Amino acid sequence: MRDAGMKITEVGAVMTTDVVTAAPGTPLGDVIRALGEHRVGGLPVTDEEDRVIGVISTSDLTRPRPVRRRTRTAGDVMSAPAVVVGARATVTEASWLMTGHGVARLPVVDDEERLVGIVTRAGLLQTVLRTDGAIERAVRRDVSGRRSG
Repeated sequence: MRDAGMKITEVGAVMTTDVVTAAPGTPLGDVIRALGEHRVGGLPVTDEEDRVIGVISTSDLTRPRPVRRRTRTAGDVMSAPAVVVGARATVTEASWLMTGHGVARLPVVDDEERLVGIVTRAGLLQTVLRTDGAIERAVRRDVSGRRSG
């Protein structure tokens, strides 16, 4: 789902598009299994139209809550409303959202507010953490572009 014209400084260029989600009625046992199987620390909770209505993370699962006499579901423990970011937002904007809301991941939504991906702190860091080889290639491209221009 990544747009070839999308700049690396846009969230859409660094998001993961294969997102594990839960419905509000998903039993917590299934959520916990999904978190473990996919090795993720949280996942979006979406409605039947793929709109993000909340996020459930490992911290939501460990937060003390009143005991209820019914099966607990993702909807019972999710953080809502969800903090989301648009695919064309900059990684800087996403970083500010994460910091301001104290979250480690942001569901990424399209213009219709439907889930298209997820971005994590680690994903955002990849835009500034480059190998020596990547830096060298970028410098060479920049230098050769100046010579021919």
